[in-house]
Amino acid sequence: MKNIVQFGASALLAAALLVGCGSPVGSTDQNASRSVSGNATDTTNLVAGGTMGNVASSAAFTSGANSTVNGYITAVAAVTLGADSQVNGNVTAGVAFTSGANSVVSGNVSAAGDVTLGAYSRITGNVSSGTGVITYGEGATVGSSSLGQTSVLALTVSVSGSDVTTLVAGGTMGSVDSSAAFTSGANSTVNGYVNAFAAVTLGANARVNGNVHAGADFTSGANSVVSGNVSAAGDVTLGAHSRIIGNVSSGTGVINYGDGATVGSSSIVQASVPLFAVSGSGADVTTLVAGGTMGSVDSSAAFTSGANSTVNGSVNAVAAVTIGASARVNGNVHAGAAFTSGASSVISGNVSAAGDVTLGAHSRITGTVSSGTGVINYGDGAVVGH
Repeated sequence: MKNIVQFGASALLAAALLVGCGSPVGSTDQNASRSVSGNATDTTNLVAGGTMGNVASSAAFTSGANSTVNGYITAVAAVTLGADSQVNGNVTAGVAFTSGANSVVSGNVSAAGDVTLGAYSRITGNVSSGTGVITYGEGATVGSSSLGQTSVLALTVSVSGSDVTTLVAGGTMGSVDSSAAFTSGANSTVNGYVNAFAAVTLGANARVNGNVHAGADFTSGANSVVSGNVSAAGDVTLGAHSRIIGNVSSGTGVINYGDGATVGSSSIVQASVPLFAVSGSGADVTTLVAGGTMGSVDSSAAFTSGANSTVNGSVNAVAAVTIGASARVNGNVHAGAAFTSGASSVISGNVSAAGDVTLGAHSRITGTVSSGTGVINYGDGAVVGH
């Protein structure tokens, strides 16, 4: 009986030793991730296809393709997300942040370094970069309130815009508050406003669905559209067939209109339909290029329109007004000095000038004409009052 008891005690001791040799929770195994703060894991990697909760990395963090983090990510160094990966929370990177193609962050992203967003990646909240460099891959979006099809515009929900200098060709983003210049590539879209301390340049076929303010020059590419007002401290140059739906103002008084460029259209209609100004006041410009179209003009100097150009509104100028051959003005004209109309030009309104008036051959003034000097010269076939 004594031997049986001794055997039983020995067996229990052996079992206890075997249990003690197992790997308990909190093992010092170097291959294991260390839990910190009770609800986050101090890890540097999430394997492709893997899923985990909050991450608080004491170094960098990289997630593999098709992985999911159900929570936030905070890393002392860089954060890199794999293609098609998801983060259901905010991301903070102590250095750079890079997202892979088609990845999604359902929250905000802040990085002390550069931010690079992969093609068609989505950040539903705000994005900020300590260096001011945020590079958007083709089709990348920031500020989308929902993850719909790419045909649905991704509208910004951020309180303020992103401090970025570049939007790549074909890219899409929300409002911009650039601490430097801002350039958008061809076929890009800004779903919001653009504010920049320096120049703003829009690429060909680019769109801005809001107002634009440039601390220096503003330049729009061919066929670009701004669905709002444009103000620039420097010169304004509008590309061929570009459209500004609202008003345009230049701190230098220089606004150059490309062939077919329009300002003040309340809607984007076919080119065969006249685009009439809806701005409260005219643009302070000195030149309308040949073939160009714009709304009303209030020039603080002289004003000259090129051949075959159209002003859909009035023309008021402190100095002389010169209308090119076959040009049209659909409104009244007042010149602070002389007025000269080119051959076959048409003014659908009255003309008054402080100086001499010279009407080109076969030109037409449908209203009245007055000259402060009493000198009105009629070219061959010029008519007034028809």
